Amino acid sequence: MSDTTTPTDTLTGLEHIAAAFAAARARGTAALMPYYTLGYPDRATSLDIVAAIAADSDLLELGVPFSDPLADGPTIQHSTQAVSYTHLDAPMIAPMLVPATQSMGTPASSSTEITPM
Repeated sequence: MSDTTTPTDTLTGLEHIAAAFAAARARGTAALMPYYTLGYPDRATSLDIVAAIAADSDLLELGVPFSDPLADGPTIQHSTQAVSYTHLDAPMIAPMLVPATQSMGTPASSSTEITPM
């Protein structure tokens, strides 16, 4: 651990998220929290896109593709299905979460679903 620890280094994930909403509230704006499907259109490009949108976002929601995105609307359906055609699955996408969030300084959460069969 570095000797130059900042106060944000000790925050939990929930505290980072709460701080982002508090900062937006203090600015008098809504918090911008875009959703992006990891792996779309491919692994490398999706990491570049996440880095680009993180710069202008208060928070990010990073989606891990799943088998049945019918309730999520046409945009998320398309990106999730496109990733599934490339045979990237959750065990391959999950390791992308660390590099996608490690250096961007924007709080992020991930989401996925499990569809029972």
